[in-house]
Amino acid sequence: MWRASSAWHSSGCSRFPEDTMTGRTRLLLVVLLALGATGVSTAAQTPTDIVTVFSNARLIQLGATPAVSDAVILVRNGRVAAVGPVASIAAPAGARRVDLGGRFVLPGLMSTHVHISDVAGPEARAYTDENTRRQLGVFARYGITSVLSLGGEQAPAFTARQGQASVPLDRSRIFLSGEIITAATPDAAREQVARVAALKPDMIKIRVDDNLGTSRKMPPEVFQAVIDEAHKLGLRVSAHIFYLDDAKALLRAGVDMIAHSVRDKDIDAEFIGLMKAANVPYCPTLTRELSTFVYESTPAFFEEPFFLAEADPAMVTRLKEPARQRVMEQSKSAQAYKAALVVAERNLKAAADAGLLVVMGTDSGPFPERFQGYFEHVEMAMMVAAGLTPAQVLRSATSDAARALRLSDVGTITPGAWADFVVLDRNPLEDIRNTRAIASVWIAGNQVPGHDKAFWRQSATDKFAVPAGTTLPVLLGELTEMLGSPDPELRDDIAYTTLTQWVYRQRIVPIDERRRLLREWTMGLRGGIGEQGTPTVLRRSFSALSLGVLAILDNEALDLERDEFDRLLAAALEYLRNEKDVRGFDATMGWLHSVAHTADLLKFLARSRHLRAERQGMILSAITGKLRAVETVLVDGEDERLARAVLSITARPDFDEAAFAAWLKGLSPPARTTPPSAAERATDQNVRHLLVSTFAVVSADTRELPSLTRARALLLARLQER
Repeated sequence: MWRASSAWHSSGCSRFPEDTMTGRTRLLLVVLLALGATGVSTAAQTPTDIVTVFSNARLIQLGATPAVSDAVILVRNGRVAAVGPVASIAAPAGARRVDLGGRFVLPGLMSTHVHISDVAGPEARAYTDENTRRQLGVFARYGITSVLSLGGEQAPAFTARQGQASVPLDRSRIFLSGEIITAATPDAAREQVARVAALKPDMIKIRVDDNLGTSRKMPPEVFQAVIDEAHKLGLRVSAHIFYLDDAKALLRAGVDMIAHSVRDKDIDAEFIGLMKAANVPYCPTLTRELSTFVYESTPAFFEEPFFLAEADPAMVTRLKEPARQRVMEQSKSAQAYKAALVVAERNLKAAADAGLLVVMGTDSGPFPERFQGYFEHVEMAMMVAAGLTPAQVLRSATSDAARALRLSDVGTITPGAWADFVVLDRNPLEDIRNTRAIASVWIAGNQVPGHDKAFWRQSATDKFAVPAGTTLPVLLGELTEMLGSPDPELRDDIAYTTLTQWVYRQRIVPIDERRRLLREWTMGLRGGIGEQGTPTVLRRSFSALSLGVLAILDNEALDLERDEFDRLLAAALEYLRNEKDVRGFDATMGWLHSVAHTADLLKFLARSRHLRAERQGMILSAITGKLRAVETVLVDGEDERLARAVLSITARPDFDEAAFAAWLKGLSPPARTTPPSAAERATDQNVRHLLVSTFAVVSADTRELPSLTRARALLLARLQER
C-alpha cells in the first residue's frame, strides 16, 4: 500500500497478513514466470452516472423567493441536476441518498481575494503541492468552496486549478492571477503581462499604493499599459488600492476589479458612477485592516473553537507574546490602518446602498496572522456590522461573487451548477455568525473531510482510539467519503487503514453501523462504472477493498444473513465484470488497483459459510471473464491476488473438483487460424500468469487438505499442457 507519511508506518499494516507474498511463493514464481508486458489501450466506455439525492434540506434562497423548507437536491456527476420541493423531484432508482436532517443549505461560499501558499504556519513562501492542497482544504472545511487568489501563485496553484473540473473533489476550487505585475515602465509592463498571460490566469493583478507613503506607486502610464495589454489578451485586471483618487484613475483606465476598500476618504458620486458604468466589483477586505492592529492584545476569537479547529498553534502562541503585542500597539502603521478601517466600513455601506456589486474577500493568506477560512467568517460579520443585511453579505459571498468572476457554475444551487454547498445547523439569515455552524461541506457532490490529516495522524499515534469529542458514526461517514479521495494518504493510509482498524482489528463498530457501511460501500461500487482514466475508480475500487473487511469479519463473527451475503456476492461479481478501469498504480494518486481489490473481496467471500457449492463456479467464471475482457497485460500483482481468491475455493470442505477441472479446461487458448492480436496476446498472458500464480499459492499452502492436493495436481497438469 502507498506510504505517504511515516506516521502510518507503525500503525499496523492495512492489508491482511496473507496478502503478503511468501518467500516460497516468490521462489516458485521466479522459477515459473517469464513475464512480458504488452500494453493495448481500450476504447472509452459510456460511463454510468454518479447520482446522489440530498433530501430533507431547508434550502436558503438569496433572491426574492422564500426558502424551500423540504427541498431535494438531485446531483448527477458532481453537478446539480434538479432542485426543488420533495414532491417535484423524482429520485432515480439506485441513487445514493443523503438525509440532511432538516438543516439549512447554502451555496458554497466564495472569497474573491485571498493568497494561496504564501505561508505555511509562521514560515513564508511555501509554494508546494502539499501546502497548496492543505490550504485549499482549510478553506473547504470552513465552507469556502471557491477562492480567487490574487497574486504570487506558483506552479502548484495552477496544477490545483487544472484538476478541479473532475469529481470527486475534496478541497476548494481555486482561480488565480499568477505573478503580480510590478514593472516600472509601459514596455516592461506589456512584456510582463504577456509572460503571465501565457500561463492562462483568470485575472491580472496590479498594486497602486504607496503603503502609507513608504514606497513608490505604479505610475498611471504603467497601469494603463497593463490594462490595455491584458484586455488585448482577453484578461481582466484587478487592482490593489488605498486612495480614492487612485481608484478613480484606475476606473477611467478601464480596471475590472477594485480589490480593497477605499480607505483615505469617503467615496463620492463620481466614484460610484465610474463603478456602475462598467459594473466593476468592489471587494472591501475589512479583515485586512483588522489584522494590522487586532493583535495588540489577545483577541477574543483565540478562544473560539471554530477558530482553533484550523489555526496553527505556533502562530497563535507567537501572537500572544507580550513583546510582540506591545510592538503592534505602538506601531504607527497599525494605528493608521485602524483609523482607515472606520473609513472602509463607512464606504462599504455607501457602496452597498448605491447598488454597487460588492463581493466578499479578505486578503487572507499573505501573512500567517490573516487566518485563511476563519477570516472569511469574520469578514462577513464585519460587513453586517458595517450596515449590510445578512442576505446582502451572503449574496456577496455566493451569487454576486460568481457574477463578478464571470463564473456560471458556482455560487448558486441551480441545475447545471457544480454541487458545491454548505449545510448549516442554524439559519445565517437570522444571524450571520450562523455561517460558523457548519454540519458538512460538499464540493461537486463530494463531502469534504471534516478533519485534516493531523487529526487522523494523531488518531493513528494513539493506537486508533476514537478521538475525544467525536462520534463514531460521523467519523465513519467521513472516512467513507475519503475512500474516493485522489490523495493517497487520505484514501489509503487514513481512510482504509482506520476503517480496517475499527471494523476488524478493534471491532468497535456495532452491527447496525456495519450494515450501514455494507449498504454505503456496495453503492460505492456503482458510481461512474464504465469510466476509464478518471478518479471515480478510486471510490469503486476502495469500496470493494473495504467490503473485504466486512467479509473477513463475517467469516469470524457470523453476522451476515444469507440474503445479505448473496447480495454482496452478486454486487462483487457485477463490479468485477463491469469495471473498465484496470490501472494498477498512478504516480500521483497511488494505488487504484480495481482488479486486485475486487480479488481480495472475492477471496474472503469464497471462504464464507454462506457460499453454495454451485456458486464456486460463478466466482471462477467471473475471474475468467475479467481476464478475457482486459486488453492489456496486468503487471501490478493482480494475478496473485486473483489466485488467492481461487485458493479460497480450493480449500473449502465442499470443493467442487469437477467444476474446478472444467474451469481449468476453459482457460485453454482458443484455436486460431490467424496470428493473435495484441489484445489476444495480452489475454493469453494474463491467463498464463493466473495459472502459474494459482499453482504457486496452492503449492505454498501448508495445510494438509485433500482438496488442495487435488487442486495442485489439476493445476500442474494444466500447466504442463502445450
